[in-house]
Amino acid sequence: MINSQQSAPFTSQQSLAPKLTGLRYIPRWIGGVMCYMAFGLGGLLSSLTILPVLRYWPGSKQERIARVQRTVSLMFKGFVTMLSAAGVINVSTKNLHLLQRAQGHIVVANHPTLVDVVVLISLMPNAGCIVKQTLWRNPFIRGVLWNVGYIPNRSADL
Repeated sequence: MINSQQSAPFTSQQSLAPKLTGLRYIPRWIGGVMCYMAFGLGGLLSSLTILPVLRYWPGSKQERIARVQRTVSLMFKGFVTMLSAAGVINVSTKNLHLLQRAQGHIVVANHPTLVDVVVLISLMPNAGCIVKQTLWRNPFIRGVLWNVGYIPNRSADL
């Protein structure tokens, strides 16, 4: 999520913690594995419990989707906090208020990992996303993607 455009109003830098080798690397590796297990299980459990309830709670379609988006943003904030505490990533932001108020803008993660998108969504409680089609087949997160109303990136051949 390092934005190299000087004219961009928001930049965020996400980097791996300092490189460790040998036995000093093991605790961070274990922490990272535990975080990603929590991410998968959290996605699966939330898509079977709280997210469907929030999606079908009374209100307009926009209100229901916004409720789920805010909840997913909070869950992702927790995940980013876990990754940071485990020493797996460091996140620093500049002009964060501009990103949090962004509406009607396209924000692109310029580094193709799931973590970049998770960090962005944790900072943007009202984000709508176009999501890679293969993620819709992932049993741990497809329920989250569906409940939050994200759009699958299908090929033109379908």
